[in-house]
Amino acid sequence: MGNYYLKFQQLKDKANELISMNTELFSRIPVDIDSFAEFLGLTIIPSPGFKNTVARDAFLSPCTKEIYVDQDLLLNTRLECKYRFAISHEIAHYHLHTDYYNSIITKSHSCEDWIRIYQNIPEENFSLFEYQANAVGACILIPDHHLDNYFDDTLKLFEKQITNAKTGGIDRDSYLEYVIDGIANRISSKFNVSVQAMTLRFNDYKYKKRIP
Repeated sequence: MGNYYLKFQQLKDKANELISMNTELFSRIPVDIDSFAEFLGLTIIPSPGFKNTVARDAFLSPCTKEIYVDQDLLLNTRLECKYRFAISHEIAHYHLHTDYYNSIITKSHSCEDWIRIYQNIPEENFSLFEYQANAVGACILIPDHHLDNYFDDTLKLFEKQITNAKTGGIDRDSYLEYVIDGIANRISSKFNVSVQAMTLRFNDYKYKKRIP
């Protein structure tokens, strides 16, 4: 299936390729993900009951130019973070996996055909692609150049806890996730993403290394 095995840094590089296409859209946060999809030539199509039909919040169409998304996800303001991540996730698929999709489907397939084919993608490929799209999607919504300052400033709030942990003989691995979760909870709203998306972003060792 080609070389689709990428390390996190390589996935972040893929996200940065997308970001570099329109730096103006990424000059402020929260990132306007709908405008970025439009910039890429992708059309977002709300579909009633979509999730009940395909058990997904969204997916890229057979022609890889349309993103179908569950209508409730779009209209429910309480699900805005989830909607934004779903669109970013599909943009990541568009950037990473279009060649693979084109190798297994033809332009003449209907969306119903695509759903059946999609559901039959080998589990190994499916799991890998989903992880990659999640990683790249998080990097798109949470770019380094914004995250750097927020991370360092918020880390300062945990200096006392870290010092106390070290003084008490607690090893770094034991408090690392506590600090990561704490930072994620404090800054995720700045990017209009979920705490889970922010935590995923911290798979980037660049940030974990900053925690003493």
